[in-house]
Amino acid sequence: MGPKSTCLRLLLSEYEAHEVASGLEDSDILEMIDKIVQCYQETAKKGEHIGKTIERIGLENFKTALR
Repeated sequence: MGPKSTCLRLLLSEYEAHEVASGLEDSDILEMIDKIVQCYQETAKKGEHIGKTIERIGLENFKTALR
């Protein structure tokens, strides 16, 4: 069995999840999670949850920063 293609979704609120990456191989998932954490650390205000950070900067801007 070959590698899987996976998408990664973030839960931004109690009712809302958004896809932030797709077409990932299993081996790429941890790298993408590291990118998400790094982007969050660089853009979040003190005490701000990731969903609020993404809402503030915009989902498309967040996804662009992950590339």
